[in-house]
Amino acid sequence: MILLSDKNLSESSANTKDFNKEKEEKIESQKVIPGKGQKIKLYNSYEHDDEGFSVEGAEESKKAMDLRLSKVEKILEAIPKVNLYGSDRAKKLIVSWGSTKGAILEALKEMENKEDYAFLQIKGMWPLDPKISQIINAFKEKILVENNATAQLETLLKSQMTIGFTKKILKYDGRPFFPEEIKEALND
Repeated sequence: MILLSDKNLSESSANTKDFNKEKEEKIESQKVIPGKGQKIKLYNSYEHDDEGFSVEGAEESKKAMDLRLSKVEKILEAIPKVNLYGSDRAKKLIVSWGSTKGAILEALKEMENKEDYAFLQIKGMWPLDPKISQIINAFKEKILVENNATAQLETLLKSQMTIGFTKKILKYDGRPFFPEEIKEALND
């Protein structure tokens, strides 16, 4: 698993629930988990069999790839789902991820025409839920809000689905978005 975060989230503090009180989920896997006292497995660039030994045959390689691909559906079921906020009469959709959520929701509260907007918070980046495309394309105007210079979320989405943003609000000075900035950019 790879956890994707952003600068603002990693440098912030917040109260959370006590994780020690949650029951530990058992992982059904033959993979070694670092720090758990299991035997060491070595991996290289070759495919490997169930025991971890390298294999070079086309049949074994295909079997290993098919196994990895079969896990995508389970991952898609387990990955955090998107959150859609706002009016069901909205014509404009804001799409974002990460720490922009609070600033976007706060900006929308202050907007005079807040019923014109909805906000789609993408929480899981890979594999992408195909429903994301249906949600985005249901809106006339699509606005991307990101804390980076190259609109990486747009690049990822476009690599997997047919979408186009009508406006991009990008901030890449190492600072988080403030609601006032988003509100101003939406009104431009």
